[in-house]
Amino acid sequence: MRLTIIQSDKFISVDNVGYYNVEMPFIPENVHAVQWYGDYGVIEIKNLTTNRIVENIEITDISQFNAAIEAWSNADVLAREQAALAQAALEQAMQQIAAQEQEAEEQIEQEQVSTS
Repeated sequence: MRLTIIQSDKFISVDNVGYYNVEMPFIPENVHAVQWYGDYGVIEIKNLTTNRIVENIEITDISQFNAAIEAWSNADVLAREQAALAQAALEQAMQQIAAQEQEAEEQIEQEQVSTS
């Protein structure tokens, strides 16, 4: 699994699928980012005054960020639900347009027959 957390952007990505505006109160304020590369990772620590990265801490266990992975999972479920709703609304609108086009074509045909 590839994981990216950028605390200040409220961004979490798992396997290159990312979401912004994910609330992460469980990530300390001085953590700029977390990068996980499958079996190792890095926590980027920033100075809260300067916002500069002051330390990179190597990690070999991602379990301390399970809450972030769960937050990503919740965002992913929500995004997929919203996409499904949008797709359903689009399909319904396309059906309505097709029906209106059919009705308009039939009306034109009737008018042509009436004027013949």
